[in-house]
Amino acid sequence: MTYRSLLSLLGSLLLFASVLAWNRHALNAPCVRNMDRAYTHLSVHMASQGEAFEGAFSHAGFRHPGPVLFYYLAATSKALTPFMSEEDSYRISVLALNTLAVALAAFLLAGLTPHRSYALLLMPLCFVLISPRALFDYWNPYPVPAMACAYLLSLVYLAHGRLWFLPLTAVLGSFVAQCHISTPPFLAATFLYALTFALLRARGSERGLGRSIAAPAAATLVVSLLMWLGPLVDWWRYGAESNAGVIMRSFLEEHRTVSLAKSFAMVWHLAAKKLNLFFNFSPGVARLLPLALILAVAGTSPRRGAFFHLRMLLLVSWLVTIWALSRSFQPLADYLITYFLALLVLACFLVLIAAIDLVARLLSRLARVKPAHCRLALCAIALASVVFTAVRHPDPGTSQKRASCELIRFADRFVNALNPVPGTLYTVTPATLELRGFSVFFALSMLEHGADFCFDDQWEHYVGRALTCSYRLAEPPPSASINVDLALVGESPGPRRGRKLQKHRARRSVQMDWVEQGEPRSFGVR
Repeated sequence: MTYRSLLSLLGSLLLFASVLAWNRHALNAPCVRNMDRAYTHLSVHMASQGEAFEGAFSHAGFRHPGPVLFYYLAATSKALTPFMSEEDSYRISVLALNTLAVALAAFLLAGLTPHRSYALLLMPLCFVLISPRALFDYWNPYPVPAMACAYLLSLVYLAHGRLWFLPLTAVLGSFVAQCHISTPPFLAATFLYALTFALLRARGSERGLGRSIAAPAAATLVVSLLMWLGPLVDWWRYGAESNAGVIMRSFLEEHRTVSLAKSFAMVWHLAAKKLNLFFNFSPGVARLLPLALILAVAGTSPRRGAFFHLRMLLLVSWLVTIWALSRSFQPLADYLITYFLALLVLACFLVLIAAIDLVARLLSRLARVKPAHCRLALCAIALASVVFTAVRHPDPGTSQKRASCELIRFADRFVNALNPVPGTLYTVTPATLELRGFSVFFALSMLEHGADFCFDDQWEHYVGRALTCSYRLAEPPPSASINVDLALVGESPGPRRGRKLQKHRARRSVQMDWVEQGEPRSFGVR
């Protein structure tokens, strides 16, 4: 094993252990944290049946581009669930995925500088800027930052004419794109930048452009088709009514957007908030940190070679992020641009290697130690401090959201009252959108009871096409079918008396109606 590989492996294993230690109180959680993650559980179940075709649901009115995260979680959780709960298996799986992406990024960084030990800096930066909580969370925006780091660094190699990095960029870029709809502009702009320089280099080579790119392009096409198989099947079957069709129509329609100035301020605020974790400055001083980072990246060495392309990719990414966020369907929020954390990690890396190089030269003169040994020692100290922090100062264990735990118990009571019969298809029709939280926990409880069910087609946006009744009834019909209606009943919670109180009352005003053996039945808890 080469020194470069050994550093990447060691650093990633220490990062894995550190994040796990910091989050140790989150293990053995009594329930799924909230509604978004509960819907992920539902989608992973469909992926385990080979029937997940879209990504997670989006508040913009469509689902995210693809289900690759669900298939990954379905495969890994199957191997892990004999040893832990399904919730913990998802968390461990996504942590393994993130550390693998960071290991790849560190391996690529080690090849861009003669001082391989600098690659160890990437792990502490990911721990601090992406955060151990996000690295341990399977909510669909959170696997993006670590993967985006590896993606940007693979583009640096591509820009230097390494055309065989095309398949790798296709795998990494496809995963990022399928996780969140905000990423394609960033992915496309940076890929076009790198591909342009790669083609210019290939054109001037002895083999010529055609012979140089033929095999990498063919491999890229194959891996792209494999990564996008689910969305392609969905589009082939349903055309304009597929999830891809809904996304395209949504972007062609007029929708409310924000100004470029507000989008710029949002990106700047996110950068200031994350960079201030190093210093804990006052808000006024913290606002200057992104400017300080930009000036430091522009002014530090090395300025040429591979780091020139890395700097340019960071610049392109920053500008595209501002523009894309201004075209967003949503009110501005940090989770829309989680990939931006990858930019901050790599920008801080450029500044840190310049600072450590300066300190190493000074220490070598004072202590008469080789600069290479000083660099290795400083990078090792940075990584060791992360391990020490994770062990001595873990997350105290944020209490599970009481609403989610109560909803699970609440849904179990309804399913027990229904007493699902094997071989019967239960068609579930929630009456209002306010039931989307209760409905997903009701569905998860139905799965635990081994019940066969589907949702009214109007709920396709939340549960995915494969769980709609039109999809299920297109299969060979079951021996029996029972319609289950869910509705909110009782008095209204009243005007603006508190969001928690409104949810509390709504949960206790759910009623379920169904007809079994010709007799109408009802169950409700108020």
